[in-house]
Amino acid sequence: MKNLRKGWVSATALIVVGVLTAIQYGKVAPCLPDMMERLGISVSDGGLLMSAFALSALVMAIVGGVLIDKFGVRSIGIAGLAVSLAGNIVGLFEVPVAVLMLTRVLEGIGYGVISVCGPVVISAWYSPEKRGIASGFWGSYVGAGVLVAMVSANPLLASGTWMNMWTFALITLGIAFLLFLLFVRMPPQDERQDADVREENSEASLLKGFLAPGAVLLGLMFLLLDFGLDSFNNFSVTYLNEYLGFEYGSANLVSTIGCITMILGSLVGAVVLAKSKNRGLVLLVTIVLSTACFFLQFRLEGDFMVMLVYQSIAAAIYGALPAMFYALVPEVATSRKTVGAAVAVVILGQNVGTLIGPTIVGMVVDASSWATSATVMGVVSCISIVAAVIYMKKFQK
Repeated sequence: MKNLRKGWVSATALIVVGVLTAIQYGKVAPCLPDMMERLGISVSDGGLLMSAFALSALVMAIVGGVLIDKFGVRSIGIAGLAVSLAGNIVGLFEVPVAVLMLTRVLEGIGYGVISVCGPVVISAWYSPEKRGIASGFWGSYVGAGVLVAMVSANPLLASGTWMNMWTFALITLGIAFLLFLLFVRMPPQDERQDADVREENSEASLLKGFLAPGAVLLGLMFLLLDFGLDSFNNFSVTYLNEYLGFEYGSANLVSTIGCITMILGSLVGAVVLAKSKNRGLVLLVTIVLSTACFFLQFRLEGDFMVMLVYQSIAAAIYGALPAMFYALVPEVATSRKTVGAAVAVVILGQNVGTLIGPTIVGMVVDASSWATSATVMGVVSCISIVAAVIYMKKFQK
């Protein structure tokens, strides 16, 4: 019971830290219309601002897993968050857009590190049958961070400019640093619960951890799906405001409610996955539904209620995906010594999707139309269906 309480303290603190760092990721989207007006940037430039953040998170998905396996969660988490704090502070000054993009790279380092820490810590404290709720909450941390950014955007922008959001993000990141420093811990090695991975062996290596077939396949699926998911997160407000003509407050409200249903979808998806005897089939069905939504995402036109209902349903489906990937990855690691490496592979896929998705979708919108971008998102997602069928046949438990 004592260890269970310690686990919940560490897991809860880390989930809150994840939400607070995800504000850094989500702070651009609600500010983009204001930034476009004040800085003279285009939709494509906005996508690059988002992708610059994802670039460092992508690198940390590779490096972070290795460093965590070698030096431990606490040392690497604290260092990553410190770098993010430095980047956010620089971004508070009136710097050129190119420098602002560089600060986004620095901000992404802490986000990338924490994204790897989460599944490692949760799988260490909880056995697979008890991991569902914790994984569900962890899977919702990005959506929750975006939600906080969306809810905060209206009052912050009403009283100033996009710089107000940067100040708010710095405060929340400082809180995240303190929470991680004070409360996040790993259990003793002999008390770790990630027994669903293979037994320790002398031949276990980081290279084998990175090349674990199941982890590679999950990472590929996450990449293909996050291409559309991050485009949804980053451009929904702009689509509703700039293309459909919604008032900014209405556009932000639709996206905010979508963030709420995304969190709920994450929790429900993780619990269903944990209780299912055919996890591969649950993942496959969720991917098929997500693909259908991607084809509609920036093609559907309607009034406030139509867009609210659609976006709420779509966001709930999208939200289940990260929770499922985070819950499944410890099961396909080659050894307990390489759980961090396996997680890093999956997070790598996620961050590649984050890096290229908004950039390509933004370019397609500028060069063609929003409807064409929806087609691109849907076609990319179709490939993940094939990967999910392969995973279901080879790795389902």
